[in-house]
Amino acid sequence: TLIVNIGVAYRNLGDPIRALREFDRAEDLIAAGDHAALSNLSLDRALVRHLNLFDFDAAMLDYKRAVLLGEQSGASENLAALYYLARLYLDRDELDAARDLYARVLKLATESGTKAGQWSAQEGLARLALRAQEPESALSLLEQAMSLIETTRAGLDDGRLRLEFFGSQHSVFQLAIEAAWLLFEQSGQQRYAATAFEISQRAKARELLTILAPHRSGVTLPESVEPPILEFFFGDTHLYAWLINRDRLLFRQLGPTSLIAVTVRQVHDDLLATGNSDRLGDLSAMLLAPLTNELGTVERIIIAPDRVLFHLPFELLKLRDAPLIDTHVLSYAPSTSVVHSLKRSSALSPIVFAGFGALDDAMIENSAAARYALPRLPNAADELRQLDRVLPGKHTLALGRDATEAGFVRALSGGARIAHVATHAVFDDRLGPAIVLAADSQSDGLLFPGEISSQTLDVRLTVLAACSTAVGGIEDGRAISSLTGALLSAGSSAVLATLWDVQDSYATYFIAEFYRELARGRTPVLALHNTKTTLRDLQPGDAAPWAAFVLVGDTGALVQRQPDYGYLLAGLASLGALWLLRRRLRG
Repeated sequence: TLIVNIGVAYRNLGDPIRALREFDRAEDLIAAGDHAALSNLSLDRALVRHLNLFDFDAAMLDYKRAVLLGEQSGASENLAALYYLARLYLDRDELDAARDLYARVLKLATESGTKAGQWSAQEGLARLALRAQEPESALSLLEQAMSLIETTRAGLDDGRLRLEFFGSQHSVFQLAIEAAWLLFEQSGQQRYAATAFEISQRAKARELLTILAPHRSGVTLPESVEPPILEFFFGDTHLYAWLINRDRLLFRQLGPTSLIAVTVRQVHDDLLATGNSDRLGDLSAMLLAPLTNELGTVERIIIAPDRVLFHLPFELLKLRDAPLIDTHVLSYAPSTSVVHSLKRSSALSPIVFAGFGALDDAMIENSAAARYALPRLPNAADELRQLDRVLPGKHTLALGRDATEAGFVRALSGGARIAHVATHAVFDDRLGPAIVLAADSQSDGLLFPGEISSQTLDVRLTVLAACSTAVGGIEDGRAISSLTGALLSAGSSAVLATLWDVQDSYATYFIAEFYRELARGRTPVLALHNTKTTLRDLQPGDAAPWAAFVLVGDTGALVQRQPDYGYLLAGLASLGALWLLRRRLRG
């Protein structure tokens, strides 16, 4: 069993040849009469040949052997082997054989109460229905499959297990939207656009929505949406978009999934390396051109991306040859349903600003910072103190070894309008992204999304002044596994984060200007937009480091605008800082 598991690990690591070698080693150790073990081993070997090596003929022999040995085991038939054999028939366009096997799997799974077998067989039968140009039949089968998935997920006690379970069934929802699109295209009936949208909401950020609105019985299209929301969803073969504006719903099929995903990754890598990309025009044509007329009539948009689109700063895309930063005010959200479920307390906290951070030498010597070889942040404490002076009202600061996980939770549970975290962020291959705070006797100083989402915070805006805090954990579509999604689920109405690493000196100027905009009584959305346009106009060339900053979520103004004479000196200081920045950028 251990050797078989090693083989499976090699397959998952992309070494199918070594996997087959391990499976051969394991077979030599299995007793000749152990039909159940031999059946499962044959299935593992077939999966490698089918899905990794595309050797369909060899895979067919192994699947059939797995099925035969499963029947001889005397326990139960190998449902997984039957299912993947049906999938192989589908890949080989042997549709009648695939249909018979899927029907057999559905019957056996229903009789045995195996829900995973039922929805897997229903998905397979739906794919056959789509091949036969029967989208209505396909959608009916997929509705049954989605209901099974959701009821099974709801019955799991452990939150992490529910999250992982649901994430592995995403293809059912993707295929359902493809079927709804075909029905919409054939009939022109708006109800299919609404059906497809509702399916996207059931699939996207579902665990985040469960936390934000635990008593909501279903996901439906809001009666009126303002400001407009542009929602994306990666279907089985294509990317889809909905523009929801007041009570109107526009539905579009965009480009192929694989092409758009590859292009977005290239653009993100280009921006990370040089601050610009020559593929932005291609993405503009794919993502915005089909919506040109409708987008041209609005000025404020909330973008609800999907998967790799979370890595994309939409402000750089062009509409009618003009970048969106020039024509629209943008913010982001995990989904439309999340926008309408974000926690917003009616009263503003008396604590205006709560600052955390500053990796000093003592922290680095005895914390997670040492494990990740993170440099100290000598200017972070001064930056926090300077920001502390920009906003009026009551403030709290936790610097150095005082900035612990417990201190973070304790301070924000009591309420704060702005929580500012000036520290490093890291990405652990096993546990995902984390905020680096001070270690103490109760914690290691790494604040992971799962730890954040389990808390109840009362914050209007969280500013993550660390690199690449808006990405990580979103490739699989599970918003709660990102830092931004976790903070939203814990109670922060909005999160300012970054899409890639930004030079420290630039980030310092950017954040300072953003806070000055907040102090003028701007909402975070408008404050961020003004900051971006101000710094964009200062910078020569095509580089756009300002585009790395994104606002996820939304909230109103956090302070009342102060009398203008009170900000005369601050304004002069701002002009001086911007002049220095301009000289540095041009130097």
